[in-house]
Amino acid sequence: MSKTILCDADGVLLNWIDPFCEDHGITRDEFFQWDNAYPEDAFKSIKLFNASAQVGFLPTIPGAIKGVKALKNLGYDLHVVTSFGDCPYACRLREDNLRRHFGEAFSVIHCLPLGSTKLDFLKANYGQHGHFFIEDNVQNATLSLQADLQPLILTQDWNMNATLNDDITRVDDWKDLVETIKVT
Repeated sequence: MSKTILCDADGVLLNWIDPFCEDHGITRDEFFQWDNAYPEDAFKSIKLFNASAQVGFLPTIPGAIKGVKALKNLGYDLHVVTSFGDCPYACRLREDNLRRHFGEAFSVIHCLPLGSTKLDFLKANYGQHGHFFIEDNVQNATLSLQADLQPLILTQDWNMNATLNDDITRVDDWKDLVETIKVT
């Protein structure tokens, strides 16, 4: 069993959606309606937000700090793989934000282009090793199976009703996630 765990950032470690919605004066439901109805406009706004200083100060997902610490105490090497954007200044803010909350828990932080599926990157850099891959995006989790990863979906309101492939494990929260990894 691999001792490396790959983590997405937004929706897994950091709460991106609430600060974005607050900045735009909309609710989560309005965001998802907008993203579905006008994906190009939503993408432009997301790209601008992700390049702003606000991304350096995102709060954590409940339980993430304690959960990351527990995984480190179990001897896991944690890597972040986030489709956040590849602007070097924004990536530096992302790295600083993660370190502010989690210290040096992550040995590697990869910032991929915004909206990328991560599959090619995962295959090239992590494929065939059976690493756990913690995600909130069902599409990325499903595609990660092609890289022979073990995806775990952290339940969020945007993925709770999604049908998952039998090889994807759903976890309710960080406590459940840690317990699932312990017994796997």
